Amino acid sequence: MKNHLFFVLAFVLSSALFARDFGVYIGADRETILAVLDAKSEKTLAVLDSEESSLSADDISHLHTNAHEIFSYINVGSLETWRASFDDFSHLTLAPYEHWQDEFWVDVSQKEWQEHILKIAETCVSKGADGFFLDNFDVYTEFRSDDIFYGLTAIITALQKYGKKIIINSGDVFVDFLIRNGMQDFLYGICQESVFTRVQNYRTERFAKQKSTITSERLGYLLRARSAGLHVFAVEYAKTPSLAEYARVSCEKNAVEYYIAPSLSLDARDEW
Repeated sequence: MKNHLFFVLAFVLSSALFARDFGVYIGADRETILAVLDAKSEKTLAVLDSEESSLSADDISHLHTNAHEIFSYINVGSLETWRASFDDFSHLTLAPYEHWQDEFWVDVSQKEWQEHILKIAETCVSKGADGFFLDNFDVYTEFRSDDIFYGLTAIITALQKYGKKIIINSGDVFVDFLIRNGMQDFLYGICQESVFTRVQNYRTERFAKQKSTITSERLGYLLRARSAGLHVFAVEYAKTPSLAEYARVSCEKNAVEYYIAPSLSLDARDEW
């Protein structure tokens, strides 16, 4: 009887989660984003780089007519060399970001960086974004100091004034601290990359199954977050149908909303 009840509850939970799609299209241009989302019959929580994709307020309004929910990607914890703002903030970089030659960890404790993030958020809100997808909160994992922690906290606190949903990507140490101290209620959810798959080679974009120890750690983080009332998401990478199917089955088995991409560029092409 208990097993039967468990499977009934699991089915209900999975049905609720997968009633929508989830996609991360931060490497896609405006035309591709509109084409991909217009072709979807189900509502989608779509993560877009509003700062770089040239999406207008009218574009986002159009996507809303199809019930899509738009989260604006904001890179909080690192700075890319190709962004127009790099020269203005390169003096705040802390160290190179491993495997990403055009990216550097950034000192989030600095007031000028915090104000920069808020200006990006202001632009996203003016275009009609429904939420923020805040990336690279693992800057606190890399540089474990009170200054970095309070810098991230200051940014999240300041974002509250917009009344938008917030998803944190890649920040398990920071989010676990919030959960342990009952401070997670202002978050909508968390996202973790490479729970069930991994990048074997960043240069050739070769992907494989994730190591079991890492899967256990990252899945444990997702489950802790869900127990704390947060929505949980995963971004996986796969080039072969078999690896994509493994990721899909693993995510659905654990009731994790997911996006499976065939490329690290996340450019919305050739989705699984």
